[in-house]
Amino acid sequence: MKLHYTLYTLLLTTFISPVFSQSFITVDEDTYEFIADVNYSVFKNNKLVSKGVTVINEFNIIKTDFDSISFSRLDYETAGFKKRELDSLVFLKKSTIYLDEIVISNTKEDLTVIGEQNRFVKRQANSLSKELLYGLVFRNKWDTDITVTKADIFVNKVKHKTAYTIKFYTFQESFIMNGNQDIKNPEPVFTTDTLFLDPRTKGKVTIDIPQGFVLEAGENILVSVELVDYYDDEGNIITPEFKDLTKLKFQLSDRADYYAKLMNQNTHELTPNLRNINLLINYDFAHHFFKKPHKSSIVAPAILLYIVK
Repeated sequence: MKLHYTLYTLLLTTFISPVFSQSFITVDEDTYEFIADVNYSVFKNNKLVSKGVTVINEFNIIKTDFDSISFSRLDYETAGFKKRELDSLVFLKKSTIYLDEIVISNTKEDLTVIGEQNRFVKRQANSLSKELLYGLVFRNKWDTDITVTKADIFVNKVKHKTAYTIKFYTFQESFIMNGNQDIKNPEPVFTTDTLFLDPRTKGKVTIDIPQGFVLEAGENILVSVELVDYYDDEGNIITPEFKDLTKLKFQLSDRADYYAKLMNQNTHELTPNLRNINLLINYDFAHHFFKKPHKSSIVAPAILLYIVK
């Protein structure tokens, strides 16, 4: 009889406890990063039955019966769900826009620098290509047009004289599906004149855009640094060894604005579209491993734009 009772209790625990418990993790809807320190309140019949604060790298478990739940954090919009709507991944939307902007004053105009300025990742640098293989998205989140007047790029030490251009593209950004978001149909709308990097150049390179490029309010551009040719000391076009290619530095990133083409491991062919790399990494770690990737895995090309509002 005792054995039957124990078995009954085990079965009861196994099959009934899920009714009164549910697990979830909170995730940024744009970057798919884990969000810790989110306050949540659990309700039953419009009465508060429990509350807590989300933790990172593990599921948060509701161990009481409930019919609705709300989530709040200072920098995210408050969200509420019925129990039947609650999924294991709870997506929250930022309520404040962080542009990482720095205003530089001079006698003529006030320039604002947009883009991330984080620590470089030594082992992360990509060579320049003659086609669009990767780029960085800049978004005009102001309610007014902005004019791009300069750009900064950061390069590893240059071995051979390098001709290159900076190109701006308009594009279509697909909806996010299972952590995948693509850029489709990029169309070049601006390119600099051919620019040159001399041997031994390294670090920051500033490029003036005297004619300016106007980015309308609410619009986005993809910025790419693309190769024209390499030259030897006599001015002849050459093809350097891989180790001597000119490489653009990459830096740590807190955003999901870096897009690149991926390579099929079986066919070694490139994907037709550019994919949101950091979004994909964050989603895979959140969805499959239930933790954040190491910060050195989330990177982006080191590019800054100077704008006038």
